[in-house]
This record gives sequence, C-alpha cells and structure tokens, in this order.
Amino acid sequence: MLAFKAGCINVDIQGIEDETGATTEPGALFALEASSSEPLGPHEPARLFFLQHDGAKRFPFRDRRFEWIIAEHFIEHVSFAEAQAFLAEARRLLAPGGTLRISTPDLAIYAAAYFDPAQV
Repeated sequence: MLAFKAGCINVDIQGIEDETGATTEPGALFALEASSSEPLGPHEPARLFFLQHDGAKRFPFRDRRFEWIIAEHFIEHVSFAEAQAFLAEARRLLAPGGTLRISTPDLAIYAAAYFDPAQV
C-alpha cells in the first residue's frame, strides 16, 4: 500500500490509478486529485503528486531543486550499488543546506550484517 504526503512528490517504482481510471506512466509526474475520503489534514492541498520512477536512476528534476528528500523503507530493498546511486542522486537534488532523511525498519540488523556478512 502506498502512503502519500500532500504537497510533496511521492515516488514509487509501481504505478497507481486514480478514481477516474487515469494511470501513471514511468517518468511522468502525475497529479492525483484527493477524494473527500482521503485522510488529509485540514490545511493539506487537494492534489497529491506522484512519480512512477526507479529510485536508483536519475530523477527528471534540475540540480538543487529540493529542500527535503525523505526515503522511508526504501534503501534496505535495493542493492549496494543502487543505494549508492540513490544517495548520489539525492545529493544532486538537494539545495544547499537541504536535508536527506532515511528511515529503515531496523538499522541495527543492517549494521550488524555490514560488519559480519556471515549473519545475513
């Protein structure tokens, strides 16, 4: 299940379909109209933005475009090389002083595996 944040560009390699039947295409920005049943806060915009995209590839945005990049439950699902590519791309996209927030289910498991690959 995809979780959306209004006012942000939400990215996933899987596509989505809105209530009208419109579907995403890889590489194209998609504006999803939020229905009244969507759990948005009272000050959230009515449009959600979605990009169907492979997170390990170059994003179609200019350099230093974003103040924030948030990657939740993503980095643990890609190879080391793909993670490196994503981090390099995030650095390209972040404005000076911008923030990259990465969260994983349990970082301790991944850190232990890094220091002792036999645990994997």
